[in-house]
Amino acid sequence: MYTSNGNVLDLVYASAEYAKSCNSHHHLASQQNDLDQHSSKLLVTLIIFVLRILPFHFSCKFLQEIMAGNSNNCANATTTSTTVGSASSQATEGLDNSELIRKFYSVKVQNDSTFTIPTRYINLNFIGNGSEGTVCSATDSLKNQQVAIKKLTPFHHNESAKRAYRELKLLRSVDHRNVIELLDVFTPQSSLQEFKDIYLIMELMDFDLALVLDQKKDLDHSQISYFIYQILSAVRYLNSIGICHRDIKPANIGVMGQGCNLKLLDFGTARLVSPLMTEYLVTRYYRAPEVVLEMDYNEKVDVWSTGCILGEIIRGSFLFPGQNQLDQWVKIIEKLGTPNPDFIERIPHRYTKLYVESRQSYKSWGFDTLFPDNCFPKTGLKYPMLTAGNGRDLLSKMLVIDPKQRISVEEALKHPYISLWDENTEADKIIPPNLSVHAVDELDQERSVHLWKEMIWVEIRHENVIDVSTSASSATPQVDVVSLNSKIVPKVPSVRFYSMKDQSGSIFTIPMRYYNLKLIGIGSQGKVCKAFSKFFKIPWSISATDSLTHQQVAIKKLSPFHNKESAKRVYRELKLLRLVNHANFKISPKNFFNLKNLIFPKVIKLLDVFTPQFSLQHFEDIYLVKELMDFGLEGFLAHKKEFNHSQISYFIYQILSAVKYLKSIGIQHLDIKPSNIGVMRLIYTLKLIDVGTASVADPMITKHVVKRYYTAPEVLLQMEYNEKVDIWSIGCIFGEIIKGFVLFPGDYRLDQYNKITEKLGSPSQHFIDKIPKPIMKTYVENQPHCESWGFERLFSDLRFPGTTLQYPTLTAGNGRDLLSKMLVIDPEHRICVEEALKHPYISLWDENTEANATVQPNSTIDAVDEHEQERRCR
Repeated sequence: MYTSNGNVLDLVYASAEYAKSCNSHHHLASQQNDLDQHSSKLLVTLIIFVLRILPFHFSCKFLQEIMAGNSNNCANATTTSTTVGSASSQATEGLDNSELIRKFYSVKVQNDSTFTIPTRYINLNFIGNGSEGTVCSATDSLKNQQVAIKKLTPFHHNESAKRAYRELKLLRSVDHRNVIELLDVFTPQSSLQEFKDIYLIMELMDFDLALVLDQKKDLDHSQISYFIYQILSAVRYLNSIGICHRDIKPANIGVMGQGCNLKLLDFGTARLVSPLMTEYLVTRYYRAPEVVLEMDYNEKVDVWSTGCILGEIIRGSFLFPGQNQLDQWVKIIEKLGTPNPDFIERIPHRYTKLYVESRQSYKSWGFDTLFPDNCFPKTGLKYPMLTAGNGRDLLSKMLVIDPKQRISVEEALKHPYISLWDENTEADKIIPPNLSVHAVDELDQERSVHLWKEMIWVEIRHENVIDVSTSASSATPQVDVVSLNSKIVPKVPSVRFYSMKDQSGSIFTIPMRYYNLKLIGIGSQGKVCKAFSKFFKIPWSISATDSLTHQQVAIKKLSPFHNKESAKRVYRELKLLRLVNHANFKISPKNFFNLKNLIFPKVIKLLDVFTPQFSLQHFEDIYLVKELMDFGLEGFLAHKKEFNHSQISYFIYQILSAVKYLKSIGIQHLDIKPSNIGVMRLIYTLKLIDVGTASVADPMITKHVVKRYYTAPEVLLQMEYNEKVDIWSIGCIFGEIIKGFVLFPGDYRLDQYNKITEKLGSPSQHFIDKIPKPIMKTYVENQPHCESWGFERLFSDLRFPGTTLQYPTLTAGNGRDLLSKMLVIDPEHRICVEEALKHPYISLWDENTEANATVQPNSTIDAVDEHEQERRCR
């Protein structure tokens, strides 16, 4: 039991204040004195509760977690009783969205458990229950999606409370396509005194892997390989943020029927990675030898568990079905052989060591005997690297008793049996830009999180955005807390900053000049707030009104110092946004809007950057203030299906113009896709956003981050590439506008390549000879030859709008001709950005005015770098 009484009393007092605020919804202002007396009594009661309840420490932490994002849930909670069969959409009749969020009703489920949930969740169906909680499926009536609701009542003993707290904290920390997503968390109880239930809202999976393996015995090589790839990909991601799952087994892996996508579930036993971990909980059959023998262990326990799953898929039965802990050890060595003396010497417990030494010596069966060829499916021509030999070799490297000799997750993902699926996405190493001679050294070097943190701090302070000398003190500023959607500007602030809490419980601490904050969304790199349309899709931001300029802005909050790659990415984004100052240009007098002297930059503008922390020691958060866009192009295209020639041509011209500018200062965007293009209502102005993945132009770049559908063939095949990858991405967007849907919707990297060749035809042998990796080259050479559909079939005249007399060059023929030059598999023959801007379908907008000429970046960047290097040398 924890005995930190000071912290406990602080938490209890906060809980009492919270209870008072909840109760205030039910009282008139004239009853405030009675309420204060009631809250004081509640405080005394809660202190007594603290001294008596064993797992109180975890109750406090949970209430803090849930109160942070669900204060509305607890206020005005109303409860009605129904059964699972009658929980329907009637529960939501007559309720607006705010009522759906805060009102509760009760439902009895199959095992006589009662779910008390917000009225937004309807149509409950019992799924199952275990030692840790009960799970039901439901429909979220606000988002019209199916969800899973997991009810936990963990405060009956210390271990359950600890496990539940760990699960909640870790689920809130993860964001990966192969890890289950936490959508919501709430409690129906309105005070710490009553607090007993936690409800986790998560994605609903179709099956678990245990059921799939039980019912489907004839998986082919590609399915097996793809399953294991996804598990390893999730493990790699978790390791990258310092988490070891520790309970990987088929029952803890969810499967979505469409695409056979897997997601890791159940983080109750997960924990932060430490070089020496000694307590462990996992289903016995998948338990690593070092855990069975109670030795120190690390993240390689997850590799062993994944190897056991792979072996189980191949053999169709459990590999090591031990009856108890020591029998589990015997089952392992009977098949894999007695380990080397060095491993036995590391066993810490004397009696365990004596037991191991007293066992007879076993010889390994050998993996040819354990996994003979007839256990594997047949190798197909489509995937020549997926063979019994390669599968067996991977198993022999994963199922190694001594973890020092066991393969790591990174090595496993590079194995020939797995590597064809690996896309080198954002979770992997990102190549930094080299904007100058000094920037090459600055961004390519490996650094600690602390040093990245210091560098970003210097970047922010360099602009003198925050004049801390005007502050009353250098300590963390006092803040005024108001609700996120409040339109009231806090009056007479004592300091420059105030805080606002968003719906997820995150705090935005911003200068007083920004008000009217509204939430946008959340992504892997940070939160953003804004006040704009539902069509705009970007990483979490808020919108706000700048009281000094009277304009709407987007504020993106970043807290990147949890790992090195996040810190590096944010440093790059800040550096590039400062570097990019797109030359303004005048709209052509002959354009279809007939507007003159309008000036629009084509790259999103950084308006401000600040941090509320006043010292490097406390530095945690970065806030980027940018222009506020009305829509994202992705949502705009989905909403508006019909465009005329001039609109389409002008869209593509603007994207090409931005790419030309970036190229002129040595930058490639590398992530051009509709969701990374903002749209202003005024004359359909487009702007490129999100330069966090941008890189310097280099003749031989080999890493790339972009949504798969817009990825160039040379990137898919891990070839060297140049700035023409951006041309391919723009061509895909152009084709998508014409056809009304995605051109090449691949399910994974190699399927993306197949989708391209099915329509554009197989590439030339000259292109194939340039593929550097033998495994990729073999794959491409073994694919059946495809004939091109031809661009007249791909983009028939019927797909294009009609030609008008006003723009005689904007024809289906010219549009199709430009597409045929942009969507070329071999980049050597693909059109460049300058040629595309001169094409008849585009050139009417390009005036080559002075404003459109290349503007070189501020030379002070180099000076800053030189100063930074000198400072480090000192």
